[in-house]
Amino acid sequence: MCITNQLLHGVDVPASVRHDNTLARALRDWGPRERVDVVVTNPAFGGMEEDGIEANFPAEFRTRETADLFLVLLMKILKPGDRAGLVLSDGTLFGEGVKTRIKAGNYNLDLKNPHNADTNPGDVEQLLPEYEKLLEQIAATREKLKAQLMEALSR
Repeated sequence: MCITNQLLHGVDVPASVRHDNTLARALRDWGPRERVDVVVTNPAFGGMEEDGIEANFPAEFRTRETADLFLVLLMKILKPGDRAGLVLSDGTLFGEGVKTRIKAGNYNLDLKNPHNADTNPGDVEQLLPEYEKLLEQIAATREKLKAQLMEALSR
């Protein structure tokens, strides 16, 4: 994936790519000089690490789930107060065990846009009429599209 991304961005010979398992390096070995300001990633979900990889992490975060280990690594390499944009599986937000301990670090894992305040779902009495209005608009648009399609096909 990394090589494909580099090729798409004009790097004809992506020679600086290391083929390695980042999780094979002990978490304690990541020093302050390797901390970063921003991380953007889509960790592998549903993957299980080979035996022994979990020993590279503190006992409270030991698991063989690849996505959970990557999340713990991201928490380690981010500079204090900086940010990451990453895709999370539903299980990350609502899971237990290691996931609970990750969430205990006060990381907002459910924030859609860090520059806007998170909002509550809203009042049902107010949302229902808005929803019904949207359904009417969708139906009207669908009918217009059908009419345009029928007109185009009849030519």
